[in-house]
Amino acid sequence: MKVINLENLKTCDLSFFLGLEKYVIKRMNDDCFFIWDINKSIIIGTNQLLDSEVKVKEAKDNGFKIYRRPSGGGAILADTGCFMYTFISSYKSKDEMYNIFLSKMIKVLKKLGIDVYLSGRNDLMFLNKKFSGSAIYYENNKCILHGTFLLDTDLDLLVDILNPNEDKLKSKGIKSFKERVINLKPYLNLNKDELISYLNKNIDEDIEEIYLSDDDIKEVKEYQKIFDDENNIYKKNPPFTFKFKKRFSCGEIELYINVKRGIIEDINLIGDFFQIKDLNELYKYYIGKEYKNIKEINKNIKISEYINDLNNDDYQSLF
Repeated sequence: MKVINLENLKTCDLSFFLGLEKYVIKRMNDDCFFIWDINKSIIIGTNQLLDSEVKVKEAKDNGFKIYRRPSGGGAILADTGCFMYTFISSYKSKDEMYNIFLSKMIKVLKKLGIDVYLSGRNDLMFLNKKFSGSAIYYENNKCILHGTFLLDTDLDLLVDILNPNEDKLKSKGIKSFKERVINLKPYLNLNKDELISYLNKNIDEDIEEIYLSDDDIKEVKEYQKIFDDENNIYKKNPPFTFKFKKRFSCGEIELYINVKRGIIEDINLIGDFFQIKDLNELYKYYIGKEYKNIKEINKNIKISEYINDLNNDDYQSLF
């Protein structure tokens, strides 16, 4: 596995690391790992509405920049007390990615004497609380898994700035967002820099450390511009005639449909679910079709090919 050692860069804007993912996808064919040492950031999922997930004014007042990532899932607060990480591999299923690469994270942390484990598909846990959540997306026949690592994050600030979904918390038997997560610093004898260095050198049994050249960084910064674009970050509510909202095991989904003279002009799915395929491909089934035929349209769609863990019966119930 290639490990991109970024320790000499110190902290960077989060968009730099999203740009680095793009760079690796284009340039490298081997399995790859790198750690994001980030400035204060809020990062929301690709299908989320910012104002629904984040108290934007509070975030900016506290010095946080806001970004949108290419993967699904919920909003994340990342301050200088935590870091993030990325694994990139040739195309694998979600289960393969989580099993292979999160197992590496578990193994290397257990060597430090902390009994971490995987919960569900993509949460790393310690003492029955979450310290690392992750998400996956696909691009250019590559699979990208990225996640957070809570080391010494200000959990009070996390609660103040993010808008947790109350139904989601209730479904997990949790009273508050803060009750669900944990920092690992009290249980480790390493500071953040030492832990990052340890992970870089031990994440796999066979690693090749590489460093970015000035030309590499220049190219990464071109990709970074994609994620600094405010038109992408501050997506507004789509126009709609009908709006439906429901929570499923795959996450919360809001459905927006814009209809004029009985014809579907626009459709959007918003939420913290994990997508598999580009939803724009899904929307093509609907645009220009009569709204009264919506059930027949849905029968010709296998929704599990687009949204992870969503079945057709649940999808139809959303309408």
